Amino acid sequence: MNKLLAAGFCVLLAGTSQAWAYEAGDIVVRFGAAHVDPAGDGALDGALDVDSNTQLGVSASYMLNANFGVAVLAATPFKHDITLNGTDIGSTKHLPPTVTAQYHFN
Repeated sequence: MNKLLAAGFCVLLAGTSQAWAYEAGDIVVRFGAAHVDPAGDGALDGALDVDSNTQLGVSASYMLNANFGVAVLAATPFKHDITLNGTDIGSTKHLPPTVTAQYHFN
């Protein structure tokens, strides 16, 4: 049991993020999960429902200087089932390109 606990602790330590000092021109690549959860207050008053979806995502950030960066997110296509009053009426797939501005605290 102690060996299993120690192995699990080592895995957790390996997965923790560290504080990094970035410089202008650095490219930072991250992998993870991207989640889209459509929600809204429309005219159909809750009768229309669109499922959420989680996919594999990757982002690449280009550092403009030590604090500011520009990131692009890419993911595998998201698929959402659409229901109206509990009846399936369709589905949609989308792949939203996302570009963000980032500020990194030092």
